[in-house]
Amino acid sequence: AEKKQRQQELIRAKQLLFIDVSDAFYLYKSYSEDVAALEEIDKAFDDRMAELKRRTGLGRSKRSEASSTESKLYQNRAALEDMKSQRDVTRELLEFLVGQPVVSIKKEDIVIEVLPAVDEYLSTVDARPDVIASKEAATVAQKKVVIARAGFWPTVNVEGNNYIKRVGSASDVDWDVTFNVNVPLFNGTQTWGAVKEAQALAQEAKLNYSRVKRQAILDIQNKYTQLNANLRQRDAYQKAYDAAVNDYQLQQGDYKNNLVNNLDVLTSLEDLQLTHRGLIDIKTQTQRAYWALRIATGDFNDDTL
Repeated sequence: AEKKQRQQELIRAKQLLFIDVSDAFYLYKSYSEDVAALEEIDKAFDDRMAELKRRTGLGRSKRSEASSTESKLYQNRAALEDMKSQRDVTRELLEFLVGQPVVSIKKEDIVIEVLPAVDEYLSTVDARPDVIASKEAATVAQKKVVIARAGFWPTVNVEGNNYIKRVGSASDVDWDVTFNVNVPLFNGTQTWGAVKEAQALAQEAKLNYSRVKRQAILDIQNKYTQLNANLRQRDAYQKAYDAAVNDYQLQQGDYKNNLVNNLDVLTSLEDLQLTHRGLIDIKTQTQRAYWALRIATGDFNDDTL
């Protein structure tokens, strides 16, 4: 039972390491995509600056419009540098966890649409390695009660000797056997204390098994709820991003026709930037929550890790 306990603890340790690697991977992926999004915005600001300079030269725009756009441009570049530093730090963490340099990562995401009912995930709780390990630990503790009770029992010992040569009255006997029985008449209180201690530890291990199982159920429920919420947020952000892209394109067209001012275009561009980065973030959270739910159900073993 103790061997099974240690084996399951090893599997659970591997699963938790997998989660650490998964989190670092998706954070690095998120920061990389965030950098790419900010670089796109930077290019959009550059285009705005070029357009404003051209219109200012023609007397169709005020110089203050170019100045305000330039301020937004450098604010975006500051955010870009900050995001690059976070990306590099996360890459270093990922390299530490996997033990090798990370040159590039795959950009594919797990497609998650509709989740099964939560009961389907909860039905796997007894197969989770930490639950199995705590159950085996309770078995070990219970067996130690039996071992402690053995202190009340007499011990029987048999010793045999074979002689090459003997002298005296036993010279014609070349072997003997001694049968010993030791009855622990004066060790009863000490043994009783050991039994009571073993029983207390067994009860503690039993309660710990119950706690670990209930925590596992709560963990699965929480991870399921989080993933469901992330899926709904992801769909909403995707619609918001599509609308923001369309709005920015319309604002650009209206600006060329003098229907809106530069502030309206900048506001639309900033809204596009925030929405795009929000979409990247929620997609990352969704992927992380997906793997967290898989690990919460113990849906990994030595063959899949």
